Amino acid sequence: MTTAPSTSPNAARPAPDPWDEALRSRRAGRLEESLRALSRIVVTSGPLTAAARRLRASVQRDLGIAARLCGDIDRAESWVGRGLEDAPEYPDLHFERGLLWLERGKLDDARASFQDALDRAPGFTAASLEIALLDARSGRLGEAVAALRRLADTRPPADARLFQAGLERMRSGSWEAGSEQLRGAYRVHETAWRQGSLRVGQLLDEGRAPEALDEACRLAERFPHFPDAHLAVGLCCLSLEWWDDAGEACLRALERNPAYHEARIYLACSLFEVGESRLAEEELTRVLRCSPGHEWAARLLTDRRAGLEAILSLRPAPLHFG
Repeated sequence: MTTAPSTSPNAARPAPDPWDEALRSRRAGRLEESLRALSRIVVTSGPLTAAARRLRASVQRDLGIAARLCGDIDRAESWVGRGLEDAPEYPDLHFERGLLWLERGKLDDARASFQDALDRAPGFTAASLEIALLDARSGRLGEAVAALRRLADTRPPADARLFQAGLERMRSGSWEAGSEQLRGAYRVHETAWRQGSLRVGQLLDEGRAPEALDEACRLAERFPHFPDAHLAVGLCCLSLEWWDDAGEACLRALERNPAYHEARIYLACSLFEVGESRLAEEELTRVLRCSPGHEWAARLLTDRRAGLEAILSLRPAPLHFG
């Protein structure tokens, strides 16, 4: 007589994969849970891979931002410092450190950090802006105004009138008021962007992909220069299995940031789903050429079906370059 396998809800279940758990927690905004999952990887498998360290750095960056916004500069410096240990190549971590130096009044250190960010991402608008404002603050007003005009020519501000008003205030000697207006011209959207992107993630988590797509399309219309906004559209299309639309959205994200590996991964997913395997593999190869340890790309190339199922159930955690 054979015994039927147990169907009890208390029957042993395989433990969740800590890497996938870390990703899911990160994308749901559960940052501490994501760090705990990454710590379990260290315990069970040894030192983190490069991709896992980058993920941990993105979590630490966001914890640092939250601490800074709450006024806890010591804690913010601790988180950002840990992030830089994991991913010194990330420009936004250097930018965050620059903002913390500004809070401390250490202007030379702040400038060095903003320059570090620019060295790693020459198109980092916020870092260019802060360096120009530091020039104005130190008395080099002519240089600062010229730099700001060049910045506006190459990367137009979100609010051109506010930008012009900020320049006028700065030229009239009102440095602080002018600086805030200039920051506002480029970053007035920060709160709206964060709220909108969080809303897209929540809707996807709740299985409400059509509503998430509506929200993502509004973000892309409002912030057309943000690669993350176009990727958000692509992720919603993937959830709806609209493969062609997803691919087009990922391409728009890549037009704005060709080094956006997550967008290229999701582009490959959409190509696989429409039968363009050769093109998909080419995209994955491009990722691995730049980042040989990229788990998602390697997983897709070695086990396409399992990789697609795992990757399409997740959302990326991009680092923002400003």
